[in-house]
Amino acid sequence: MDERTVRAYDKLAKEYDEETADFWDKFPQDFLREFAKLARGRVLNVGSGPGRDGLLLKELGLEVVCLDASRAMVKMCEARGLKAVQGDMNELSFE
Repeated sequence: MDERTVRAYDKLAKEYDEETADFWDKFPQDFLREFAKLARGRVLNVGSGPGRDGLLLKELGLEVVCLDASRAMVKMCEARGLKAVQGDMNELSFE
């Protein structure tokens, strides 16, 4: 992800979180429940943002690792009790 985009997410992380808080109220959560039934082991939440999806997946019993290019987003994930890593989704350091 380019640095300009990352800086924008760092700067507007709180606003992004607030503006997207109702996402799963609008999108059927059946998708996540079905995914959780099929998933095995750890789940990598790429482009995790502030951790909204990671929390839902964790509540469904999955072990979640959040990955985001924005340090501010990673900090928000960690504040929500999620394991989070800062990194570039184009250069994953995971198997």
